[in-house]
Amino acid sequence: ALAFAHRPVHGRSACAGGGVSAMDDLATYMDAQSTAFTIGTNFWKGFLPESSVRCAAIFETGGLAPQYTYASRVYEQPRVQVICRSTRPLAAAPASASGVRRMIETAWRTLDGIANSTLSGIGYLRVVPAQSPFLLEVDSRGRQVWSFSADVMKRSS
Repeated sequence: ALAFAHRPVHGRSACAGGGVSAMDDLATYMDAQSTAFTIGTNFWKGFLPESSVRCAAIFETGGLAPQYTYASRVYEQPRVQVICRSTRPLAAAPASASGVRRMIETAWRTLDGIANSTLSGIGYLRVVPAQSPFLLEVDSRGRQVWSFSADVMKRSS
């Protein structure tokens, strides 16, 4: 079973530096770059709702230690996880399974393309997937749940 709290995160989340979280910036980027993701419709930040539609969520998870220059924090290195869930069990709807696979691959390609970019006024040096998309589980309703994680390097805000 998924180990995430299934509750909404409203507004923008704070990161360690008191600024905006990588989860918020990357969710906004994915929404803007692909028609596959619409925040609040089929794409969520910090939770995955019990829904009958194909949906995705992005979570901020533990990353690497920040990088410092002398006594100043220069870069933060959070990690995000993207999860996509199919609409129906594989046996009942094979097309649902292929659709969720396309959705997770679109998320993977969208995040993998970020390098030397500015998102919400913050410099992102890179976003690098930690692995290829994989089948995380088949939930209690028989729906496929796919995932991948990505390492982020961004300037401290």
